Amino acid sequence: MIIVPASPNHPQSHPQPQKGDDKMKKDKKLVYKISCMNCNKCCIGETGREKNTRRKEHQKDIKSTSNSSNLVKHVIEHKHFFNFNQVETLTLENNWTRRIIKKSLYTHESLSQSLNDVKFKLNILQ
Repeated sequence: MIIVPASPNHPQSHPQPQKGDDKMKKDKKLVYKISCMNCNKCCIGETGREKNTRRKEHQKDIKSTSNSSNLVKHVIEHKHFFNFNQVETLTLENNWTRRIIKKSLYTHESLSQSLNDVKFKLNILQ
């Protein structure tokens, strides 16, 4: 067996990674928003996993009604529906602590439209 080092005259046998957008990176480690289709309420969440995985978990929780999340409570109490076909990515963030803080900021900024509780109450100095 002869091993030939990679060079401009001898390309490698396996493909090189392509530069550009990686869709998988845009669907993970993010803060997201799911809007209610019947009122102005929304659910703001965060996940380190794929957004589609988290979306399916929310839908499963609603079907089983065993989860006591605010989203499930809203659906049961008001008989409303959430638009799971348009889960909006609010921001991407690799760092979990920063992602939780960003989720709290988006929840706080939603002016009582969010069903979520603010996990971190921040005193913002001006």
